[in-house]
Amino acid sequence: MNGKKIFGILLVVIGVFLLLGETGIIDITIRDIISGYWPLILVIIGLYKLFTNSISKITGIILIIIGILLQLKVSEYFNIFEYDLFWPIVIILLGIWILLSTKRDRWKVSSKDVLSAFALFSGFNIKNSSQSFKGGNITSIFGGVDVDLREASILKEQEARIDILIAFGGAEIFVPQGWNVVIKGVPVFGGWDNKTVNDNFDTNSPTLIINSFVMFGGFEVKN
Repeated sequence: MNGKKIFGILLVVIGVFLLLGETGIIDITIRDIISGYWPLILVIIGLYKLFTNSISKITGIILIIIGILLQLKVSEYFNIFEYDLFWPIVIILLGIWILLSTKRDRWKVSSKDVLSAFALFSGFNIKNSSQSFKGGNITSIFGGVDVDLREASILKEQEARIDILIAFGGAEIFVPQGWNVVIKGVPVFGGWDNKTVNDNFDTNSPTLIINSFVMFGGFEVKN
């Protein structure tokens, strides 16, 4: 079963559940669901990525973990964000990353069709020159990632997809001029900036679709 069908089934199930609540068949309303179960959206997105995306599994797993932690907080079972040691540990880890981070001059060179860049308390630079680039995943947690795709090519009239997860980190992505760049995502005290130069969106041009989850960080895409 492809991802489109799974997403459709999820929408039908959610719609039926909401309809039953609004008609009084079950004792729950849309407001109750939104206020009490909104973190499950992250879990659903994570499961969707985990079971339908053969390129990236890490993003799905982390979204599921974050969604579960937030749901526990909303349900008042356990609030890790109010745990006495949580924020001091986060601050310490951030300080360690700043102390250990160095200028990233060395680049890893790859011609693989699928990109994989992971930085945890470190920096990661990669140049990809694949002539049939399909996408991949970028994860930056208390770290930084630079990805250079200016020598890569997407097959004509096709799409490449990259999953990006940023948590207390950042990333820069360089793409060739002429690529269509579409960015979708969920920002939580973070964001992104598309600085690519492409005045006319040509449906026949190679298209890079970026699906992102950004928390306390950001990324840029530019030429």
